[in-house]
Amino acid sequence: MPDSLMARIMPSSVAVAECWGECGQASAFPEELSAVERAVPKRRAEFARGRACAHNVLARLGYAPAPIGRGRRGDPLWPNGIVGSITHCGSYAAAAAAPDDRFSSLGIDAEIHEPLPSGTLQIISNKEELDMIRQLPRDGTWWGTVLFSAKESIFKAWYPIFRTWLGFGEAQVFIDSENCRFSGKVMSAVGSSGHFILEGRYRVDQGMVATSVAVGRAR
Repeated sequence: MPDSLMARIMPSSVAVAECWGECGQASAFPEELSAVERAVPKRRAEFARGRACAHNVLARLGYAPAPIGRGRRGDPLWPNGIVGSITHCGSYAAAAAAPDDRFSSLGIDAEIHEPLPSGTLQIISNKEELDMIRQLPRDGTWWGTVLFSAKESIFKAWYPIFRTWLGFGEAQVFIDSENCRFSGKVMSAVGSSGHFILEGRYRVDQGMVATSVAVGRAR
């Protein structure tokens, strides 16, 4: 099995489970699979892998196996006391979870490391982000895909806290290529400054882009 992809960009106190290929799909509950019963087989398989990873992380945190439902925005409904996130892309799936007394929310995303479809970068980016991408190292990294994945992780971490949906234009991302980190400024009427900053990490490996955001509890 390939080396861990997501676990290397999450805090050590977060439980992470990853799956490549067909591992663990049988552990998805019928109640979970009913949410995608009308989907094509590929989509159902991806969904099942993600739920299998979620059951794995909950077991590591001491929770008995139980169905993980879906919210109205497709967000996973974790047990009380837990925050987490799920991602699946192609043959890869991952889940991350932690107690909510340590983290306010988590967001993870994985994408195949390849160029975005034609025109997509212009849709998801503003002028500053396009200028940034042009200045990032030309080292074989598809920075548009890193940007897309970073925004997905930011959105997943944002929603459980504020319960509002974000468009791609509502988060401006800065990529720190030297340290494999990123930050996202979400334009919203939260706080006196009018914006909210989320910090994350990324990794490009094994043909994939993985991104993560972990929002810690204020102590």
